[in-house]
Amino acid sequence: MKKIVLFVFCGVTFSLHAAPWATTRPKLVVVIVIDQFRADYISRFQKQFSKDGFMGLINSGAYFPYGEYDVLQSMTGPGHATILTGAYPYQMGIPLNEWYDQKTQDTAYCVSDPDTKLVGGTSKHPGSSSPKNLLGTTVGDEMKNADGIGKVVTLSLKDRAAILLGGHRADLAFWIGGDKRWVTSSYYRKDGKLPTWLAQHNQSMVGACDGEKPCGIEITAAAFNAALEGEHLGQSAKGTDILAVSFSSHDIAGHHFGPNAEEMRVMTLAEDRAIAQMRARIRAKVSLKDVLFILTGDHGVAPKPEYLAPTGIASGRVSEENLVKEMNELLTKKYGPAKKQSWVADVLDFNFFINEQNVRDAKLDLRQIENEMKDYLRKNPAFAHVVTRGDYEAHQLPPGVFERRVQRTFYPGRSGHVIALLKPFYINDAKNEANHMTAYTYDRMVPIVFSGFGIKNGLFAEKAEVVDIAPTLAFLLGVLPPALSEGRVLSSALK
Repeated sequence: MKKIVLFVFCGVTFSLHAAPWATTRPKLVVVIVIDQFRADYISRFQKQFSKDGFMGLINSGAYFPYGEYDVLQSMTGPGHATILTGAYPYQMGIPLNEWYDQKTQDTAYCVSDPDTKLVGGTSKHPGSSSPKNLLGTTVGDEMKNADGIGKVVTLSLKDRAAILLGGHRADLAFWIGGDKRWVTSSYYRKDGKLPTWLAQHNQSMVGACDGEKPCGIEITAAAFNAALEGEHLGQSAKGTDILAVSFSSHDIAGHHFGPNAEEMRVMTLAEDRAIAQMRARIRAKVSLKDVLFILTGDHGVAPKPEYLAPTGIASGRVSEENLVKEMNELLTKKYGPAKKQSWVADVLDFNFFINEQNVRDAKLDLRQIENEMKDYLRKNPAFAHVVTRGDYEAHQLPPGVFERRVQRTFYPGRSGHVIALLKPFYINDAKNEANHMTAYTYDRMVPIVFSGFGIKNGLFAEKAEVVDIAPTLAFLLGVLPPALSEGRVLSSALK
């Protein structure tokens, strides 16, 4: 007989029936992230999917087609950091892939760590990578904090994707090094050696890649399978293991070809086959009823401006390099040459960074320099809004969704002094045929799928944000949501 607890307050009696919560947990959680996986890729190609790839997840899961990143700019580092922290950049500290460091007066990478060493390969650069720049915790961290039993393993071609999914307490995060072999960091391997199974897997990779477009997908899936078996994931009777993988090749191809190219259909179908093979390998080791799958993307992508040109939809490319050159000329004409480097020291994804030491040496007002840059950039017809750090601190932000997204994204010292927000379908004229760095639907919307353990099947049109993934997963694991989590539990998806 269930215990009944009575509460009496102001003469009103409430009865609450005790309900079980997380009395059973999955043996294995598999998180699949596809880099640059725009929300419409599933609907566009689903008729060509196999029964056990994407559709195997959807048909046994809860599918939210319009998952959202409610951020100012969409890119790999912030996207992966959001997924398992459940936090936006203003809290977890990863607003960009790179930013300008005022101390070193050089570009800083979101997961670089000079106090670590690369394990399993060589590097031309000092140090290796770690999650030291990520604030707060991930679901894996909280699972470890609760009882420390389960394992957390993450992998991707990109180090930032693997590391930011793994958080601070991952047992192993690994990625592809410069010699096209899997490597990790001394942050994870204090002995300076790869796990035996991973070293053996590297040996098996010799000549394994045929050079075709889906090659990166194939080697990522093979490494996933090697980790599953090498770490015996999902086979412990004591706790839950987490295995997270990010497929980077989709992003690499998308930048080169654009979302409307035939190559993107080829890539998506290759990912479908890879997921089917991964599920088959898991099925051979763990009953799928004991496995929880999560599928999402880290951001979307804009169409190529050349694709849109004949349609009459306004689009175009903007040169960051030219903007920096012109602003430095303008500031030099007014204030004279900067003492070191230049007034505008760097630009990263339309985040313009001022060399603050130059401003101090010249005894100028930093806010005045910001505003002069803002006035210059606002004249460019490609920009919808221009925001300065001073605007952020004074709460003088653009109206509506822009204000909210600035507040959710801006991280002082890592976001630019001046941020130029592009109009729809304008992109950076740098090195990519197609790009992503806005909050418009094509960049911010990705699918969210929960499938398997504890999940009911259905198509859900309700609003879901990527920050909802972490608290929902934490609920199913019976652990605290990550420390900075601000999403909600997607209760409609739960059995």
